[in-house]
Amino acid sequence: MTRSTKILTTKNVAFTAVLAALCVVVNTFSPAVGPLKMTFSYTVCFVAGHFFGPVVGALVGVFGDAMGCLAKGYAPDPLLSVGSVLIGLLPGIVQYFSRLFRVKNRALYGVIWTIVTFVLVYVVVTVFWNTFALWFMYGKGSKTYWGYMAGRIGPQTAVWAVNLGLSLILYPVLSQVLHFRPTTIWDYVKQIRADRHAKIQEPADIEESD
Repeated sequence: MTRSTKILTTKNVAFTAVLAALCVVVNTFSPAVGPLKMTFSYTVCFVAGHFFGPVVGALVGVFGDAMGCLAKGYAPDPLLSVGSVLIGLLPGIVQYFSRLFRVKNRALYGVIWTIVTFVLVYVVVTVFWNTFALWFMYGKGSKTYWGYMAGRIGPQTAVWAVNLGLSLILYPVLSQVLHFRPTTIWDYVKQIRADRHAKIQEPADIEESD
């Protein structure tokens, strides 16, 4: 296995630890803006998943959720923990499939796939999964699922929008700092061909040296 194919390289382990710690902080100290509880865990998990892959994103999401809950004095809920995993996992999956499309402009790439990722997270996690988890725990006896969703969707949409805006602002900075270059599946095909060509050339080089 080459260094480029490893999931948890030394660099990834270091950034996983930093981002997980940051996720704990934002989950523990979520400021209240009127009736709205603002959290920036969306942004942290997006950065982890998009720049370092779905495994790192999932680890950051679930660790941040678990430690944030424990810091507040209660045990993490398994259903909500699944939602935290998805918030970090989905950006990595979207980034992987984005390689199928050619977007050479780095700024445009960042805008397009950040928005696509956040829309997917919003629909899958915010609207459906986390709403179901909270309704199942707290609102099942008094409200229907759709009634509970109607009361929750407004404030959560505001939180989501703030995190989307923050991620769009941070993206160009982080892509430069982390030396992130958007690649496509065709780049990997070219690399595979180049590797095969190099292996074919190796025996010839050895024979000439003998």
